[in-house]
Amino acid sequence: MTNLQILEIMPQKAALYLLHHVFLPPRIPQEEDHDAEHERFLLDNVFEALRRFKDYCIKEYFDILDMIITMTVRLKSVYALDGDVSEVELTKILENLKDKESDWGSDGFLTIYIREQNAGILFSRCKNQIHVESFELSPRNESVTTTVGRLVCIFPGPGIALDLASFNESGLWETVAQTLSRMSYQPAANTKLKAKKAQQKHDEDRDTTNPKMVTELLMATLRPLSTDVSAVQIQKNTREEVIWRDSRSPWRRSALWLLMRVTLQLVFRRLSDEARLDDLYKQFMIFFMSFVVDKASMALPNEAIFCMNAKIARRLLKLELSDEPAWLTSVQNILRRSSRRIQGRWKQTMRENSRGIDTFSLSTLDFHHDIQCALPDLDRYLEGIERRGHDRPLGSNFQPPSKLHQYQREELPDCLEFHDLDYQRYSLVAFEDWVALHLNAWIEDHKKEQTACSQLGQLMMQYHRAASLSYAHNPEAVSVMLLTLLELWVACDKAAIQSYDDLSKYDACIPVNCFQSLLLPFKSQMERLASAEKYLSKRQRSVKHHGAGIFHDYGSPSCFSVLYFNQSDEHQRLLEAIENHASRQRTKKKAELREKQENYRHLMELYSRTVCRYDEVILDAEYGFRESRHSSSCPCHRYLKEAKSIEINIHEWPLPTDHLQAKSTVFELKLPESFASWRDTTLFFLYNCLGVEYIAKERPRAEYRLQTYSGLSSFFHPHGGHSRVSLLSQNKPHQRTHRRNRLIVNVTENDVCLNNGLQFQYFDNVVKCYVGSFERTLWIEESCVYTLPQKSSTLQQFIFRSTRESHGPPPNLVIATQSAAPTDMLMEEYKALATMPLGLEIQWQNVLVELAADSIDLVFLRRIDMVYCLTLASDKVAQPAARVM
Repeated sequence: MTNLQILEIMPQKAALYLLHHVFLPPRIPQEEDHDAEHERFLLDNVFEALRRFKDYCIKEYFDILDMIITMTVRLKSVYALDGDVSEVELTKILENLKDKESDWGSDGFLTIYIREQNAGILFSRCKNQIHVESFELSPRNESVTTTVGRLVCIFPGPGIALDLASFNESGLWETVAQTLSRMSYQPAANTKLKAKKAQQKHDEDRDTTNPKMVTELLMATLRPLSTDVSAVQIQKNTREEVIWRDSRSPWRRSALWLLMRVTLQLVFRRLSDEARLDDLYKQFMIFFMSFVVDKASMALPNEAIFCMNAKIARRLLKLELSDEPAWLTSVQNILRRSSRRIQGRWKQTMRENSRGIDTFSLSTLDFHHDIQCALPDLDRYLEGIERRGHDRPLGSNFQPPSKLHQYQREELPDCLEFHDLDYQRYSLVAFEDWVALHLNAWIEDHKKEQTACSQLGQLMMQYHRAASLSYAHNPEAVSVMLLTLLELWVACDKAAIQSYDDLSKYDACIPVNCFQSLLLPFKSQMERLASAEKYLSKRQRSVKHHGAGIFHDYGSPSCFSVLYFNQSDEHQRLLEAIENHASRQRTKKKAELREKQENYRHLMELYSRTVCRYDEVILDAEYGFRESRHSSSCPCHRYLKEAKSIEINIHEWPLPTDHLQAKSTVFELKLPESFASWRDTTLFFLYNCLGVEYIAKERPRAEYRLQTYSGLSSFFHPHGGHSRVSLLSQNKPHQRTHRRNRLIVNVTENDVCLNNGLQFQYFDNVVKCYVGSFERTLWIEESCVYTLPQKSSTLQQFIFRSTRESHGPPPNLVIATQSAAPTDMLMEEYKALATMPLGLEIQWQNVLVELAADSIDLVFLRRIDMVYCLTLASDKVAQPAARVM
């Protein structure tokens, strides 16, 4: 026998399919690529390779290979166009079992792929008995993803044996053929893993099917007519993958290819007790893989061909051949041809990308001429500068415009965008004076307006944006900024409570004692701070719902949204409108389901009454191999395909099933303007101005918003600008899942009419995390403290004030830190300077005592800057709110 000839070029898509499923290269698809046509192409290539492999084997293996080739032909004949089991062809094959002189002979095999049940069946005739064995094909996703290395599987499962007399009972084999055919295209209920969403369980069709309808139901049905049989089993270390990325279903290795490998190895082993027949299976696998390489190498890139060659070479090494079988030369020739093809392609690539460098042109360069650049327009412009006059007269009434912002007493400043940076600080001071003098009067006149909160909120953000940059590293200016922002928030809070009196019962979470570290140089500023702290304390005493619930409570009996909904006729009418619209849509969906189910039954009736049309195909005239294949115009197949393709889109109830959560959702659909502005402004004041942070920053894995959800987007009422706080679900709605379209078979109303799958929580769109409880930081204390000179930085800790240590650190710390005193400072001097700022009520006494004791060197002004900072810290620091009031 000569070497294998170069075969026809394989189509690229088919070649890639065989590459991925037979060779399993490092890079494989990220989504399901199952194609019944490619599966049949795989069967055709296995069949062709078996025929060619037989030509290389010794005669004693001919009978074995003939039986395996016949088994492959039977599998091809029952494998219909779309991957189902052909009932007609399966009936013919099983009918032949009745005749002892049929092509089954005394021994024969039939393997069947039941795709929808994820199962394989092996029929084998042993003299006057029919052995039936079933097994699972693709393993569960969890088994694949949690297993390190290869997955160990044992094939087949328990088998049974029927004698020919029992098998030939009237109607048995026809029933078996009809059942297996239906099982191959019709999924069975309760064979999928369940995924729970919104208190409902759904079939997880991205996982594999439990093969119990075949391995349990079918086998249990045949067991009364049969006896148990113990047959040879094999253990395979299979390489399985479950991979998907941004796709509907995951990629898995072909279950049909696994079925072929299992049945080939079983048959090779069972037909002889010799171990070399198991080696014959491995030899055929090498031969088949080289057969695929020879056909596919023209359609695949170099990397794929190299990977395929490497896989074949590895199998050859593992086989450890003691002699050279006849097929080895053909395999080696194919590997050489494919390697030469890779090298030829690479040489062609290098030729196409090679570029000749012409160095001759460098010899003709004239550097002196080439570096000359004439710019006549520039020359004329420069000459014109000297001719310009310098004695331009000034107008007598010239008055430069003032760039200082001036704010009217009765009007709220509407713009804090400062384009002239030279005047920015002066304009900020002008705005701060307006807040100090006119804000209280303005809010009394406008607090009943719905837009008051949004106006104040926008003003706070604009002022903070400008002042935080301009006042950075200036503790007095930062203190004034925080006082101004506090007064603006108080005005906003008054306006919100005027609109919603119940808002005063909820904690705004503004810490009263965080302002005691402000450095305020004027008495009037101290009085303004005391007034604001008095308001905060009074508001805190009226609170009934403590904590940050006003910002993150959703669907609880005491949350603000539910209480507001119960008092709002407008929101109650909106809820009724949403539910009425959803009820109408659900009624239409149920009617659509009944109509499509009736259409499915009608098509299946036509399918069962129509006879399939087959065309006879000659596979090999020399050996007389023929095959009946479904005609491409077969009406029976068209009815089945149309019935299997009927889908229905699910209907998802737009609101949560919990009625309290539904109320909170409707509240957010039409959010009251003043409350929305107050909530955003308060969060801005807490997080951006006071340095408060969330205790836990939980970030969603995905974002599904209320305003973009198809079930409620038409009912959403935007209230103005972009909201900082909104409802967001990290769980996707049913409409965005892979279960949104359901095949009509085995579908009930409960499978189509689903609860709402979203789980909303309040989300901070600025910080990009869910709103939760708050915790204070030391940002205010650190920003509102003077910084001592670097050489005296050891004393910095004694002028730092936190709310927990309002009197400063304990006096013993002065003694404990003497070793850290500056080298140019006497110990008595260090202790005097460190004790001066300690104690809220005795700071000035400390200053007088130390100055009178003459412990500090002020003769040559060596410590004047330090004493100045310590005195300012004692003079300007605000007192705790409780002491002021």
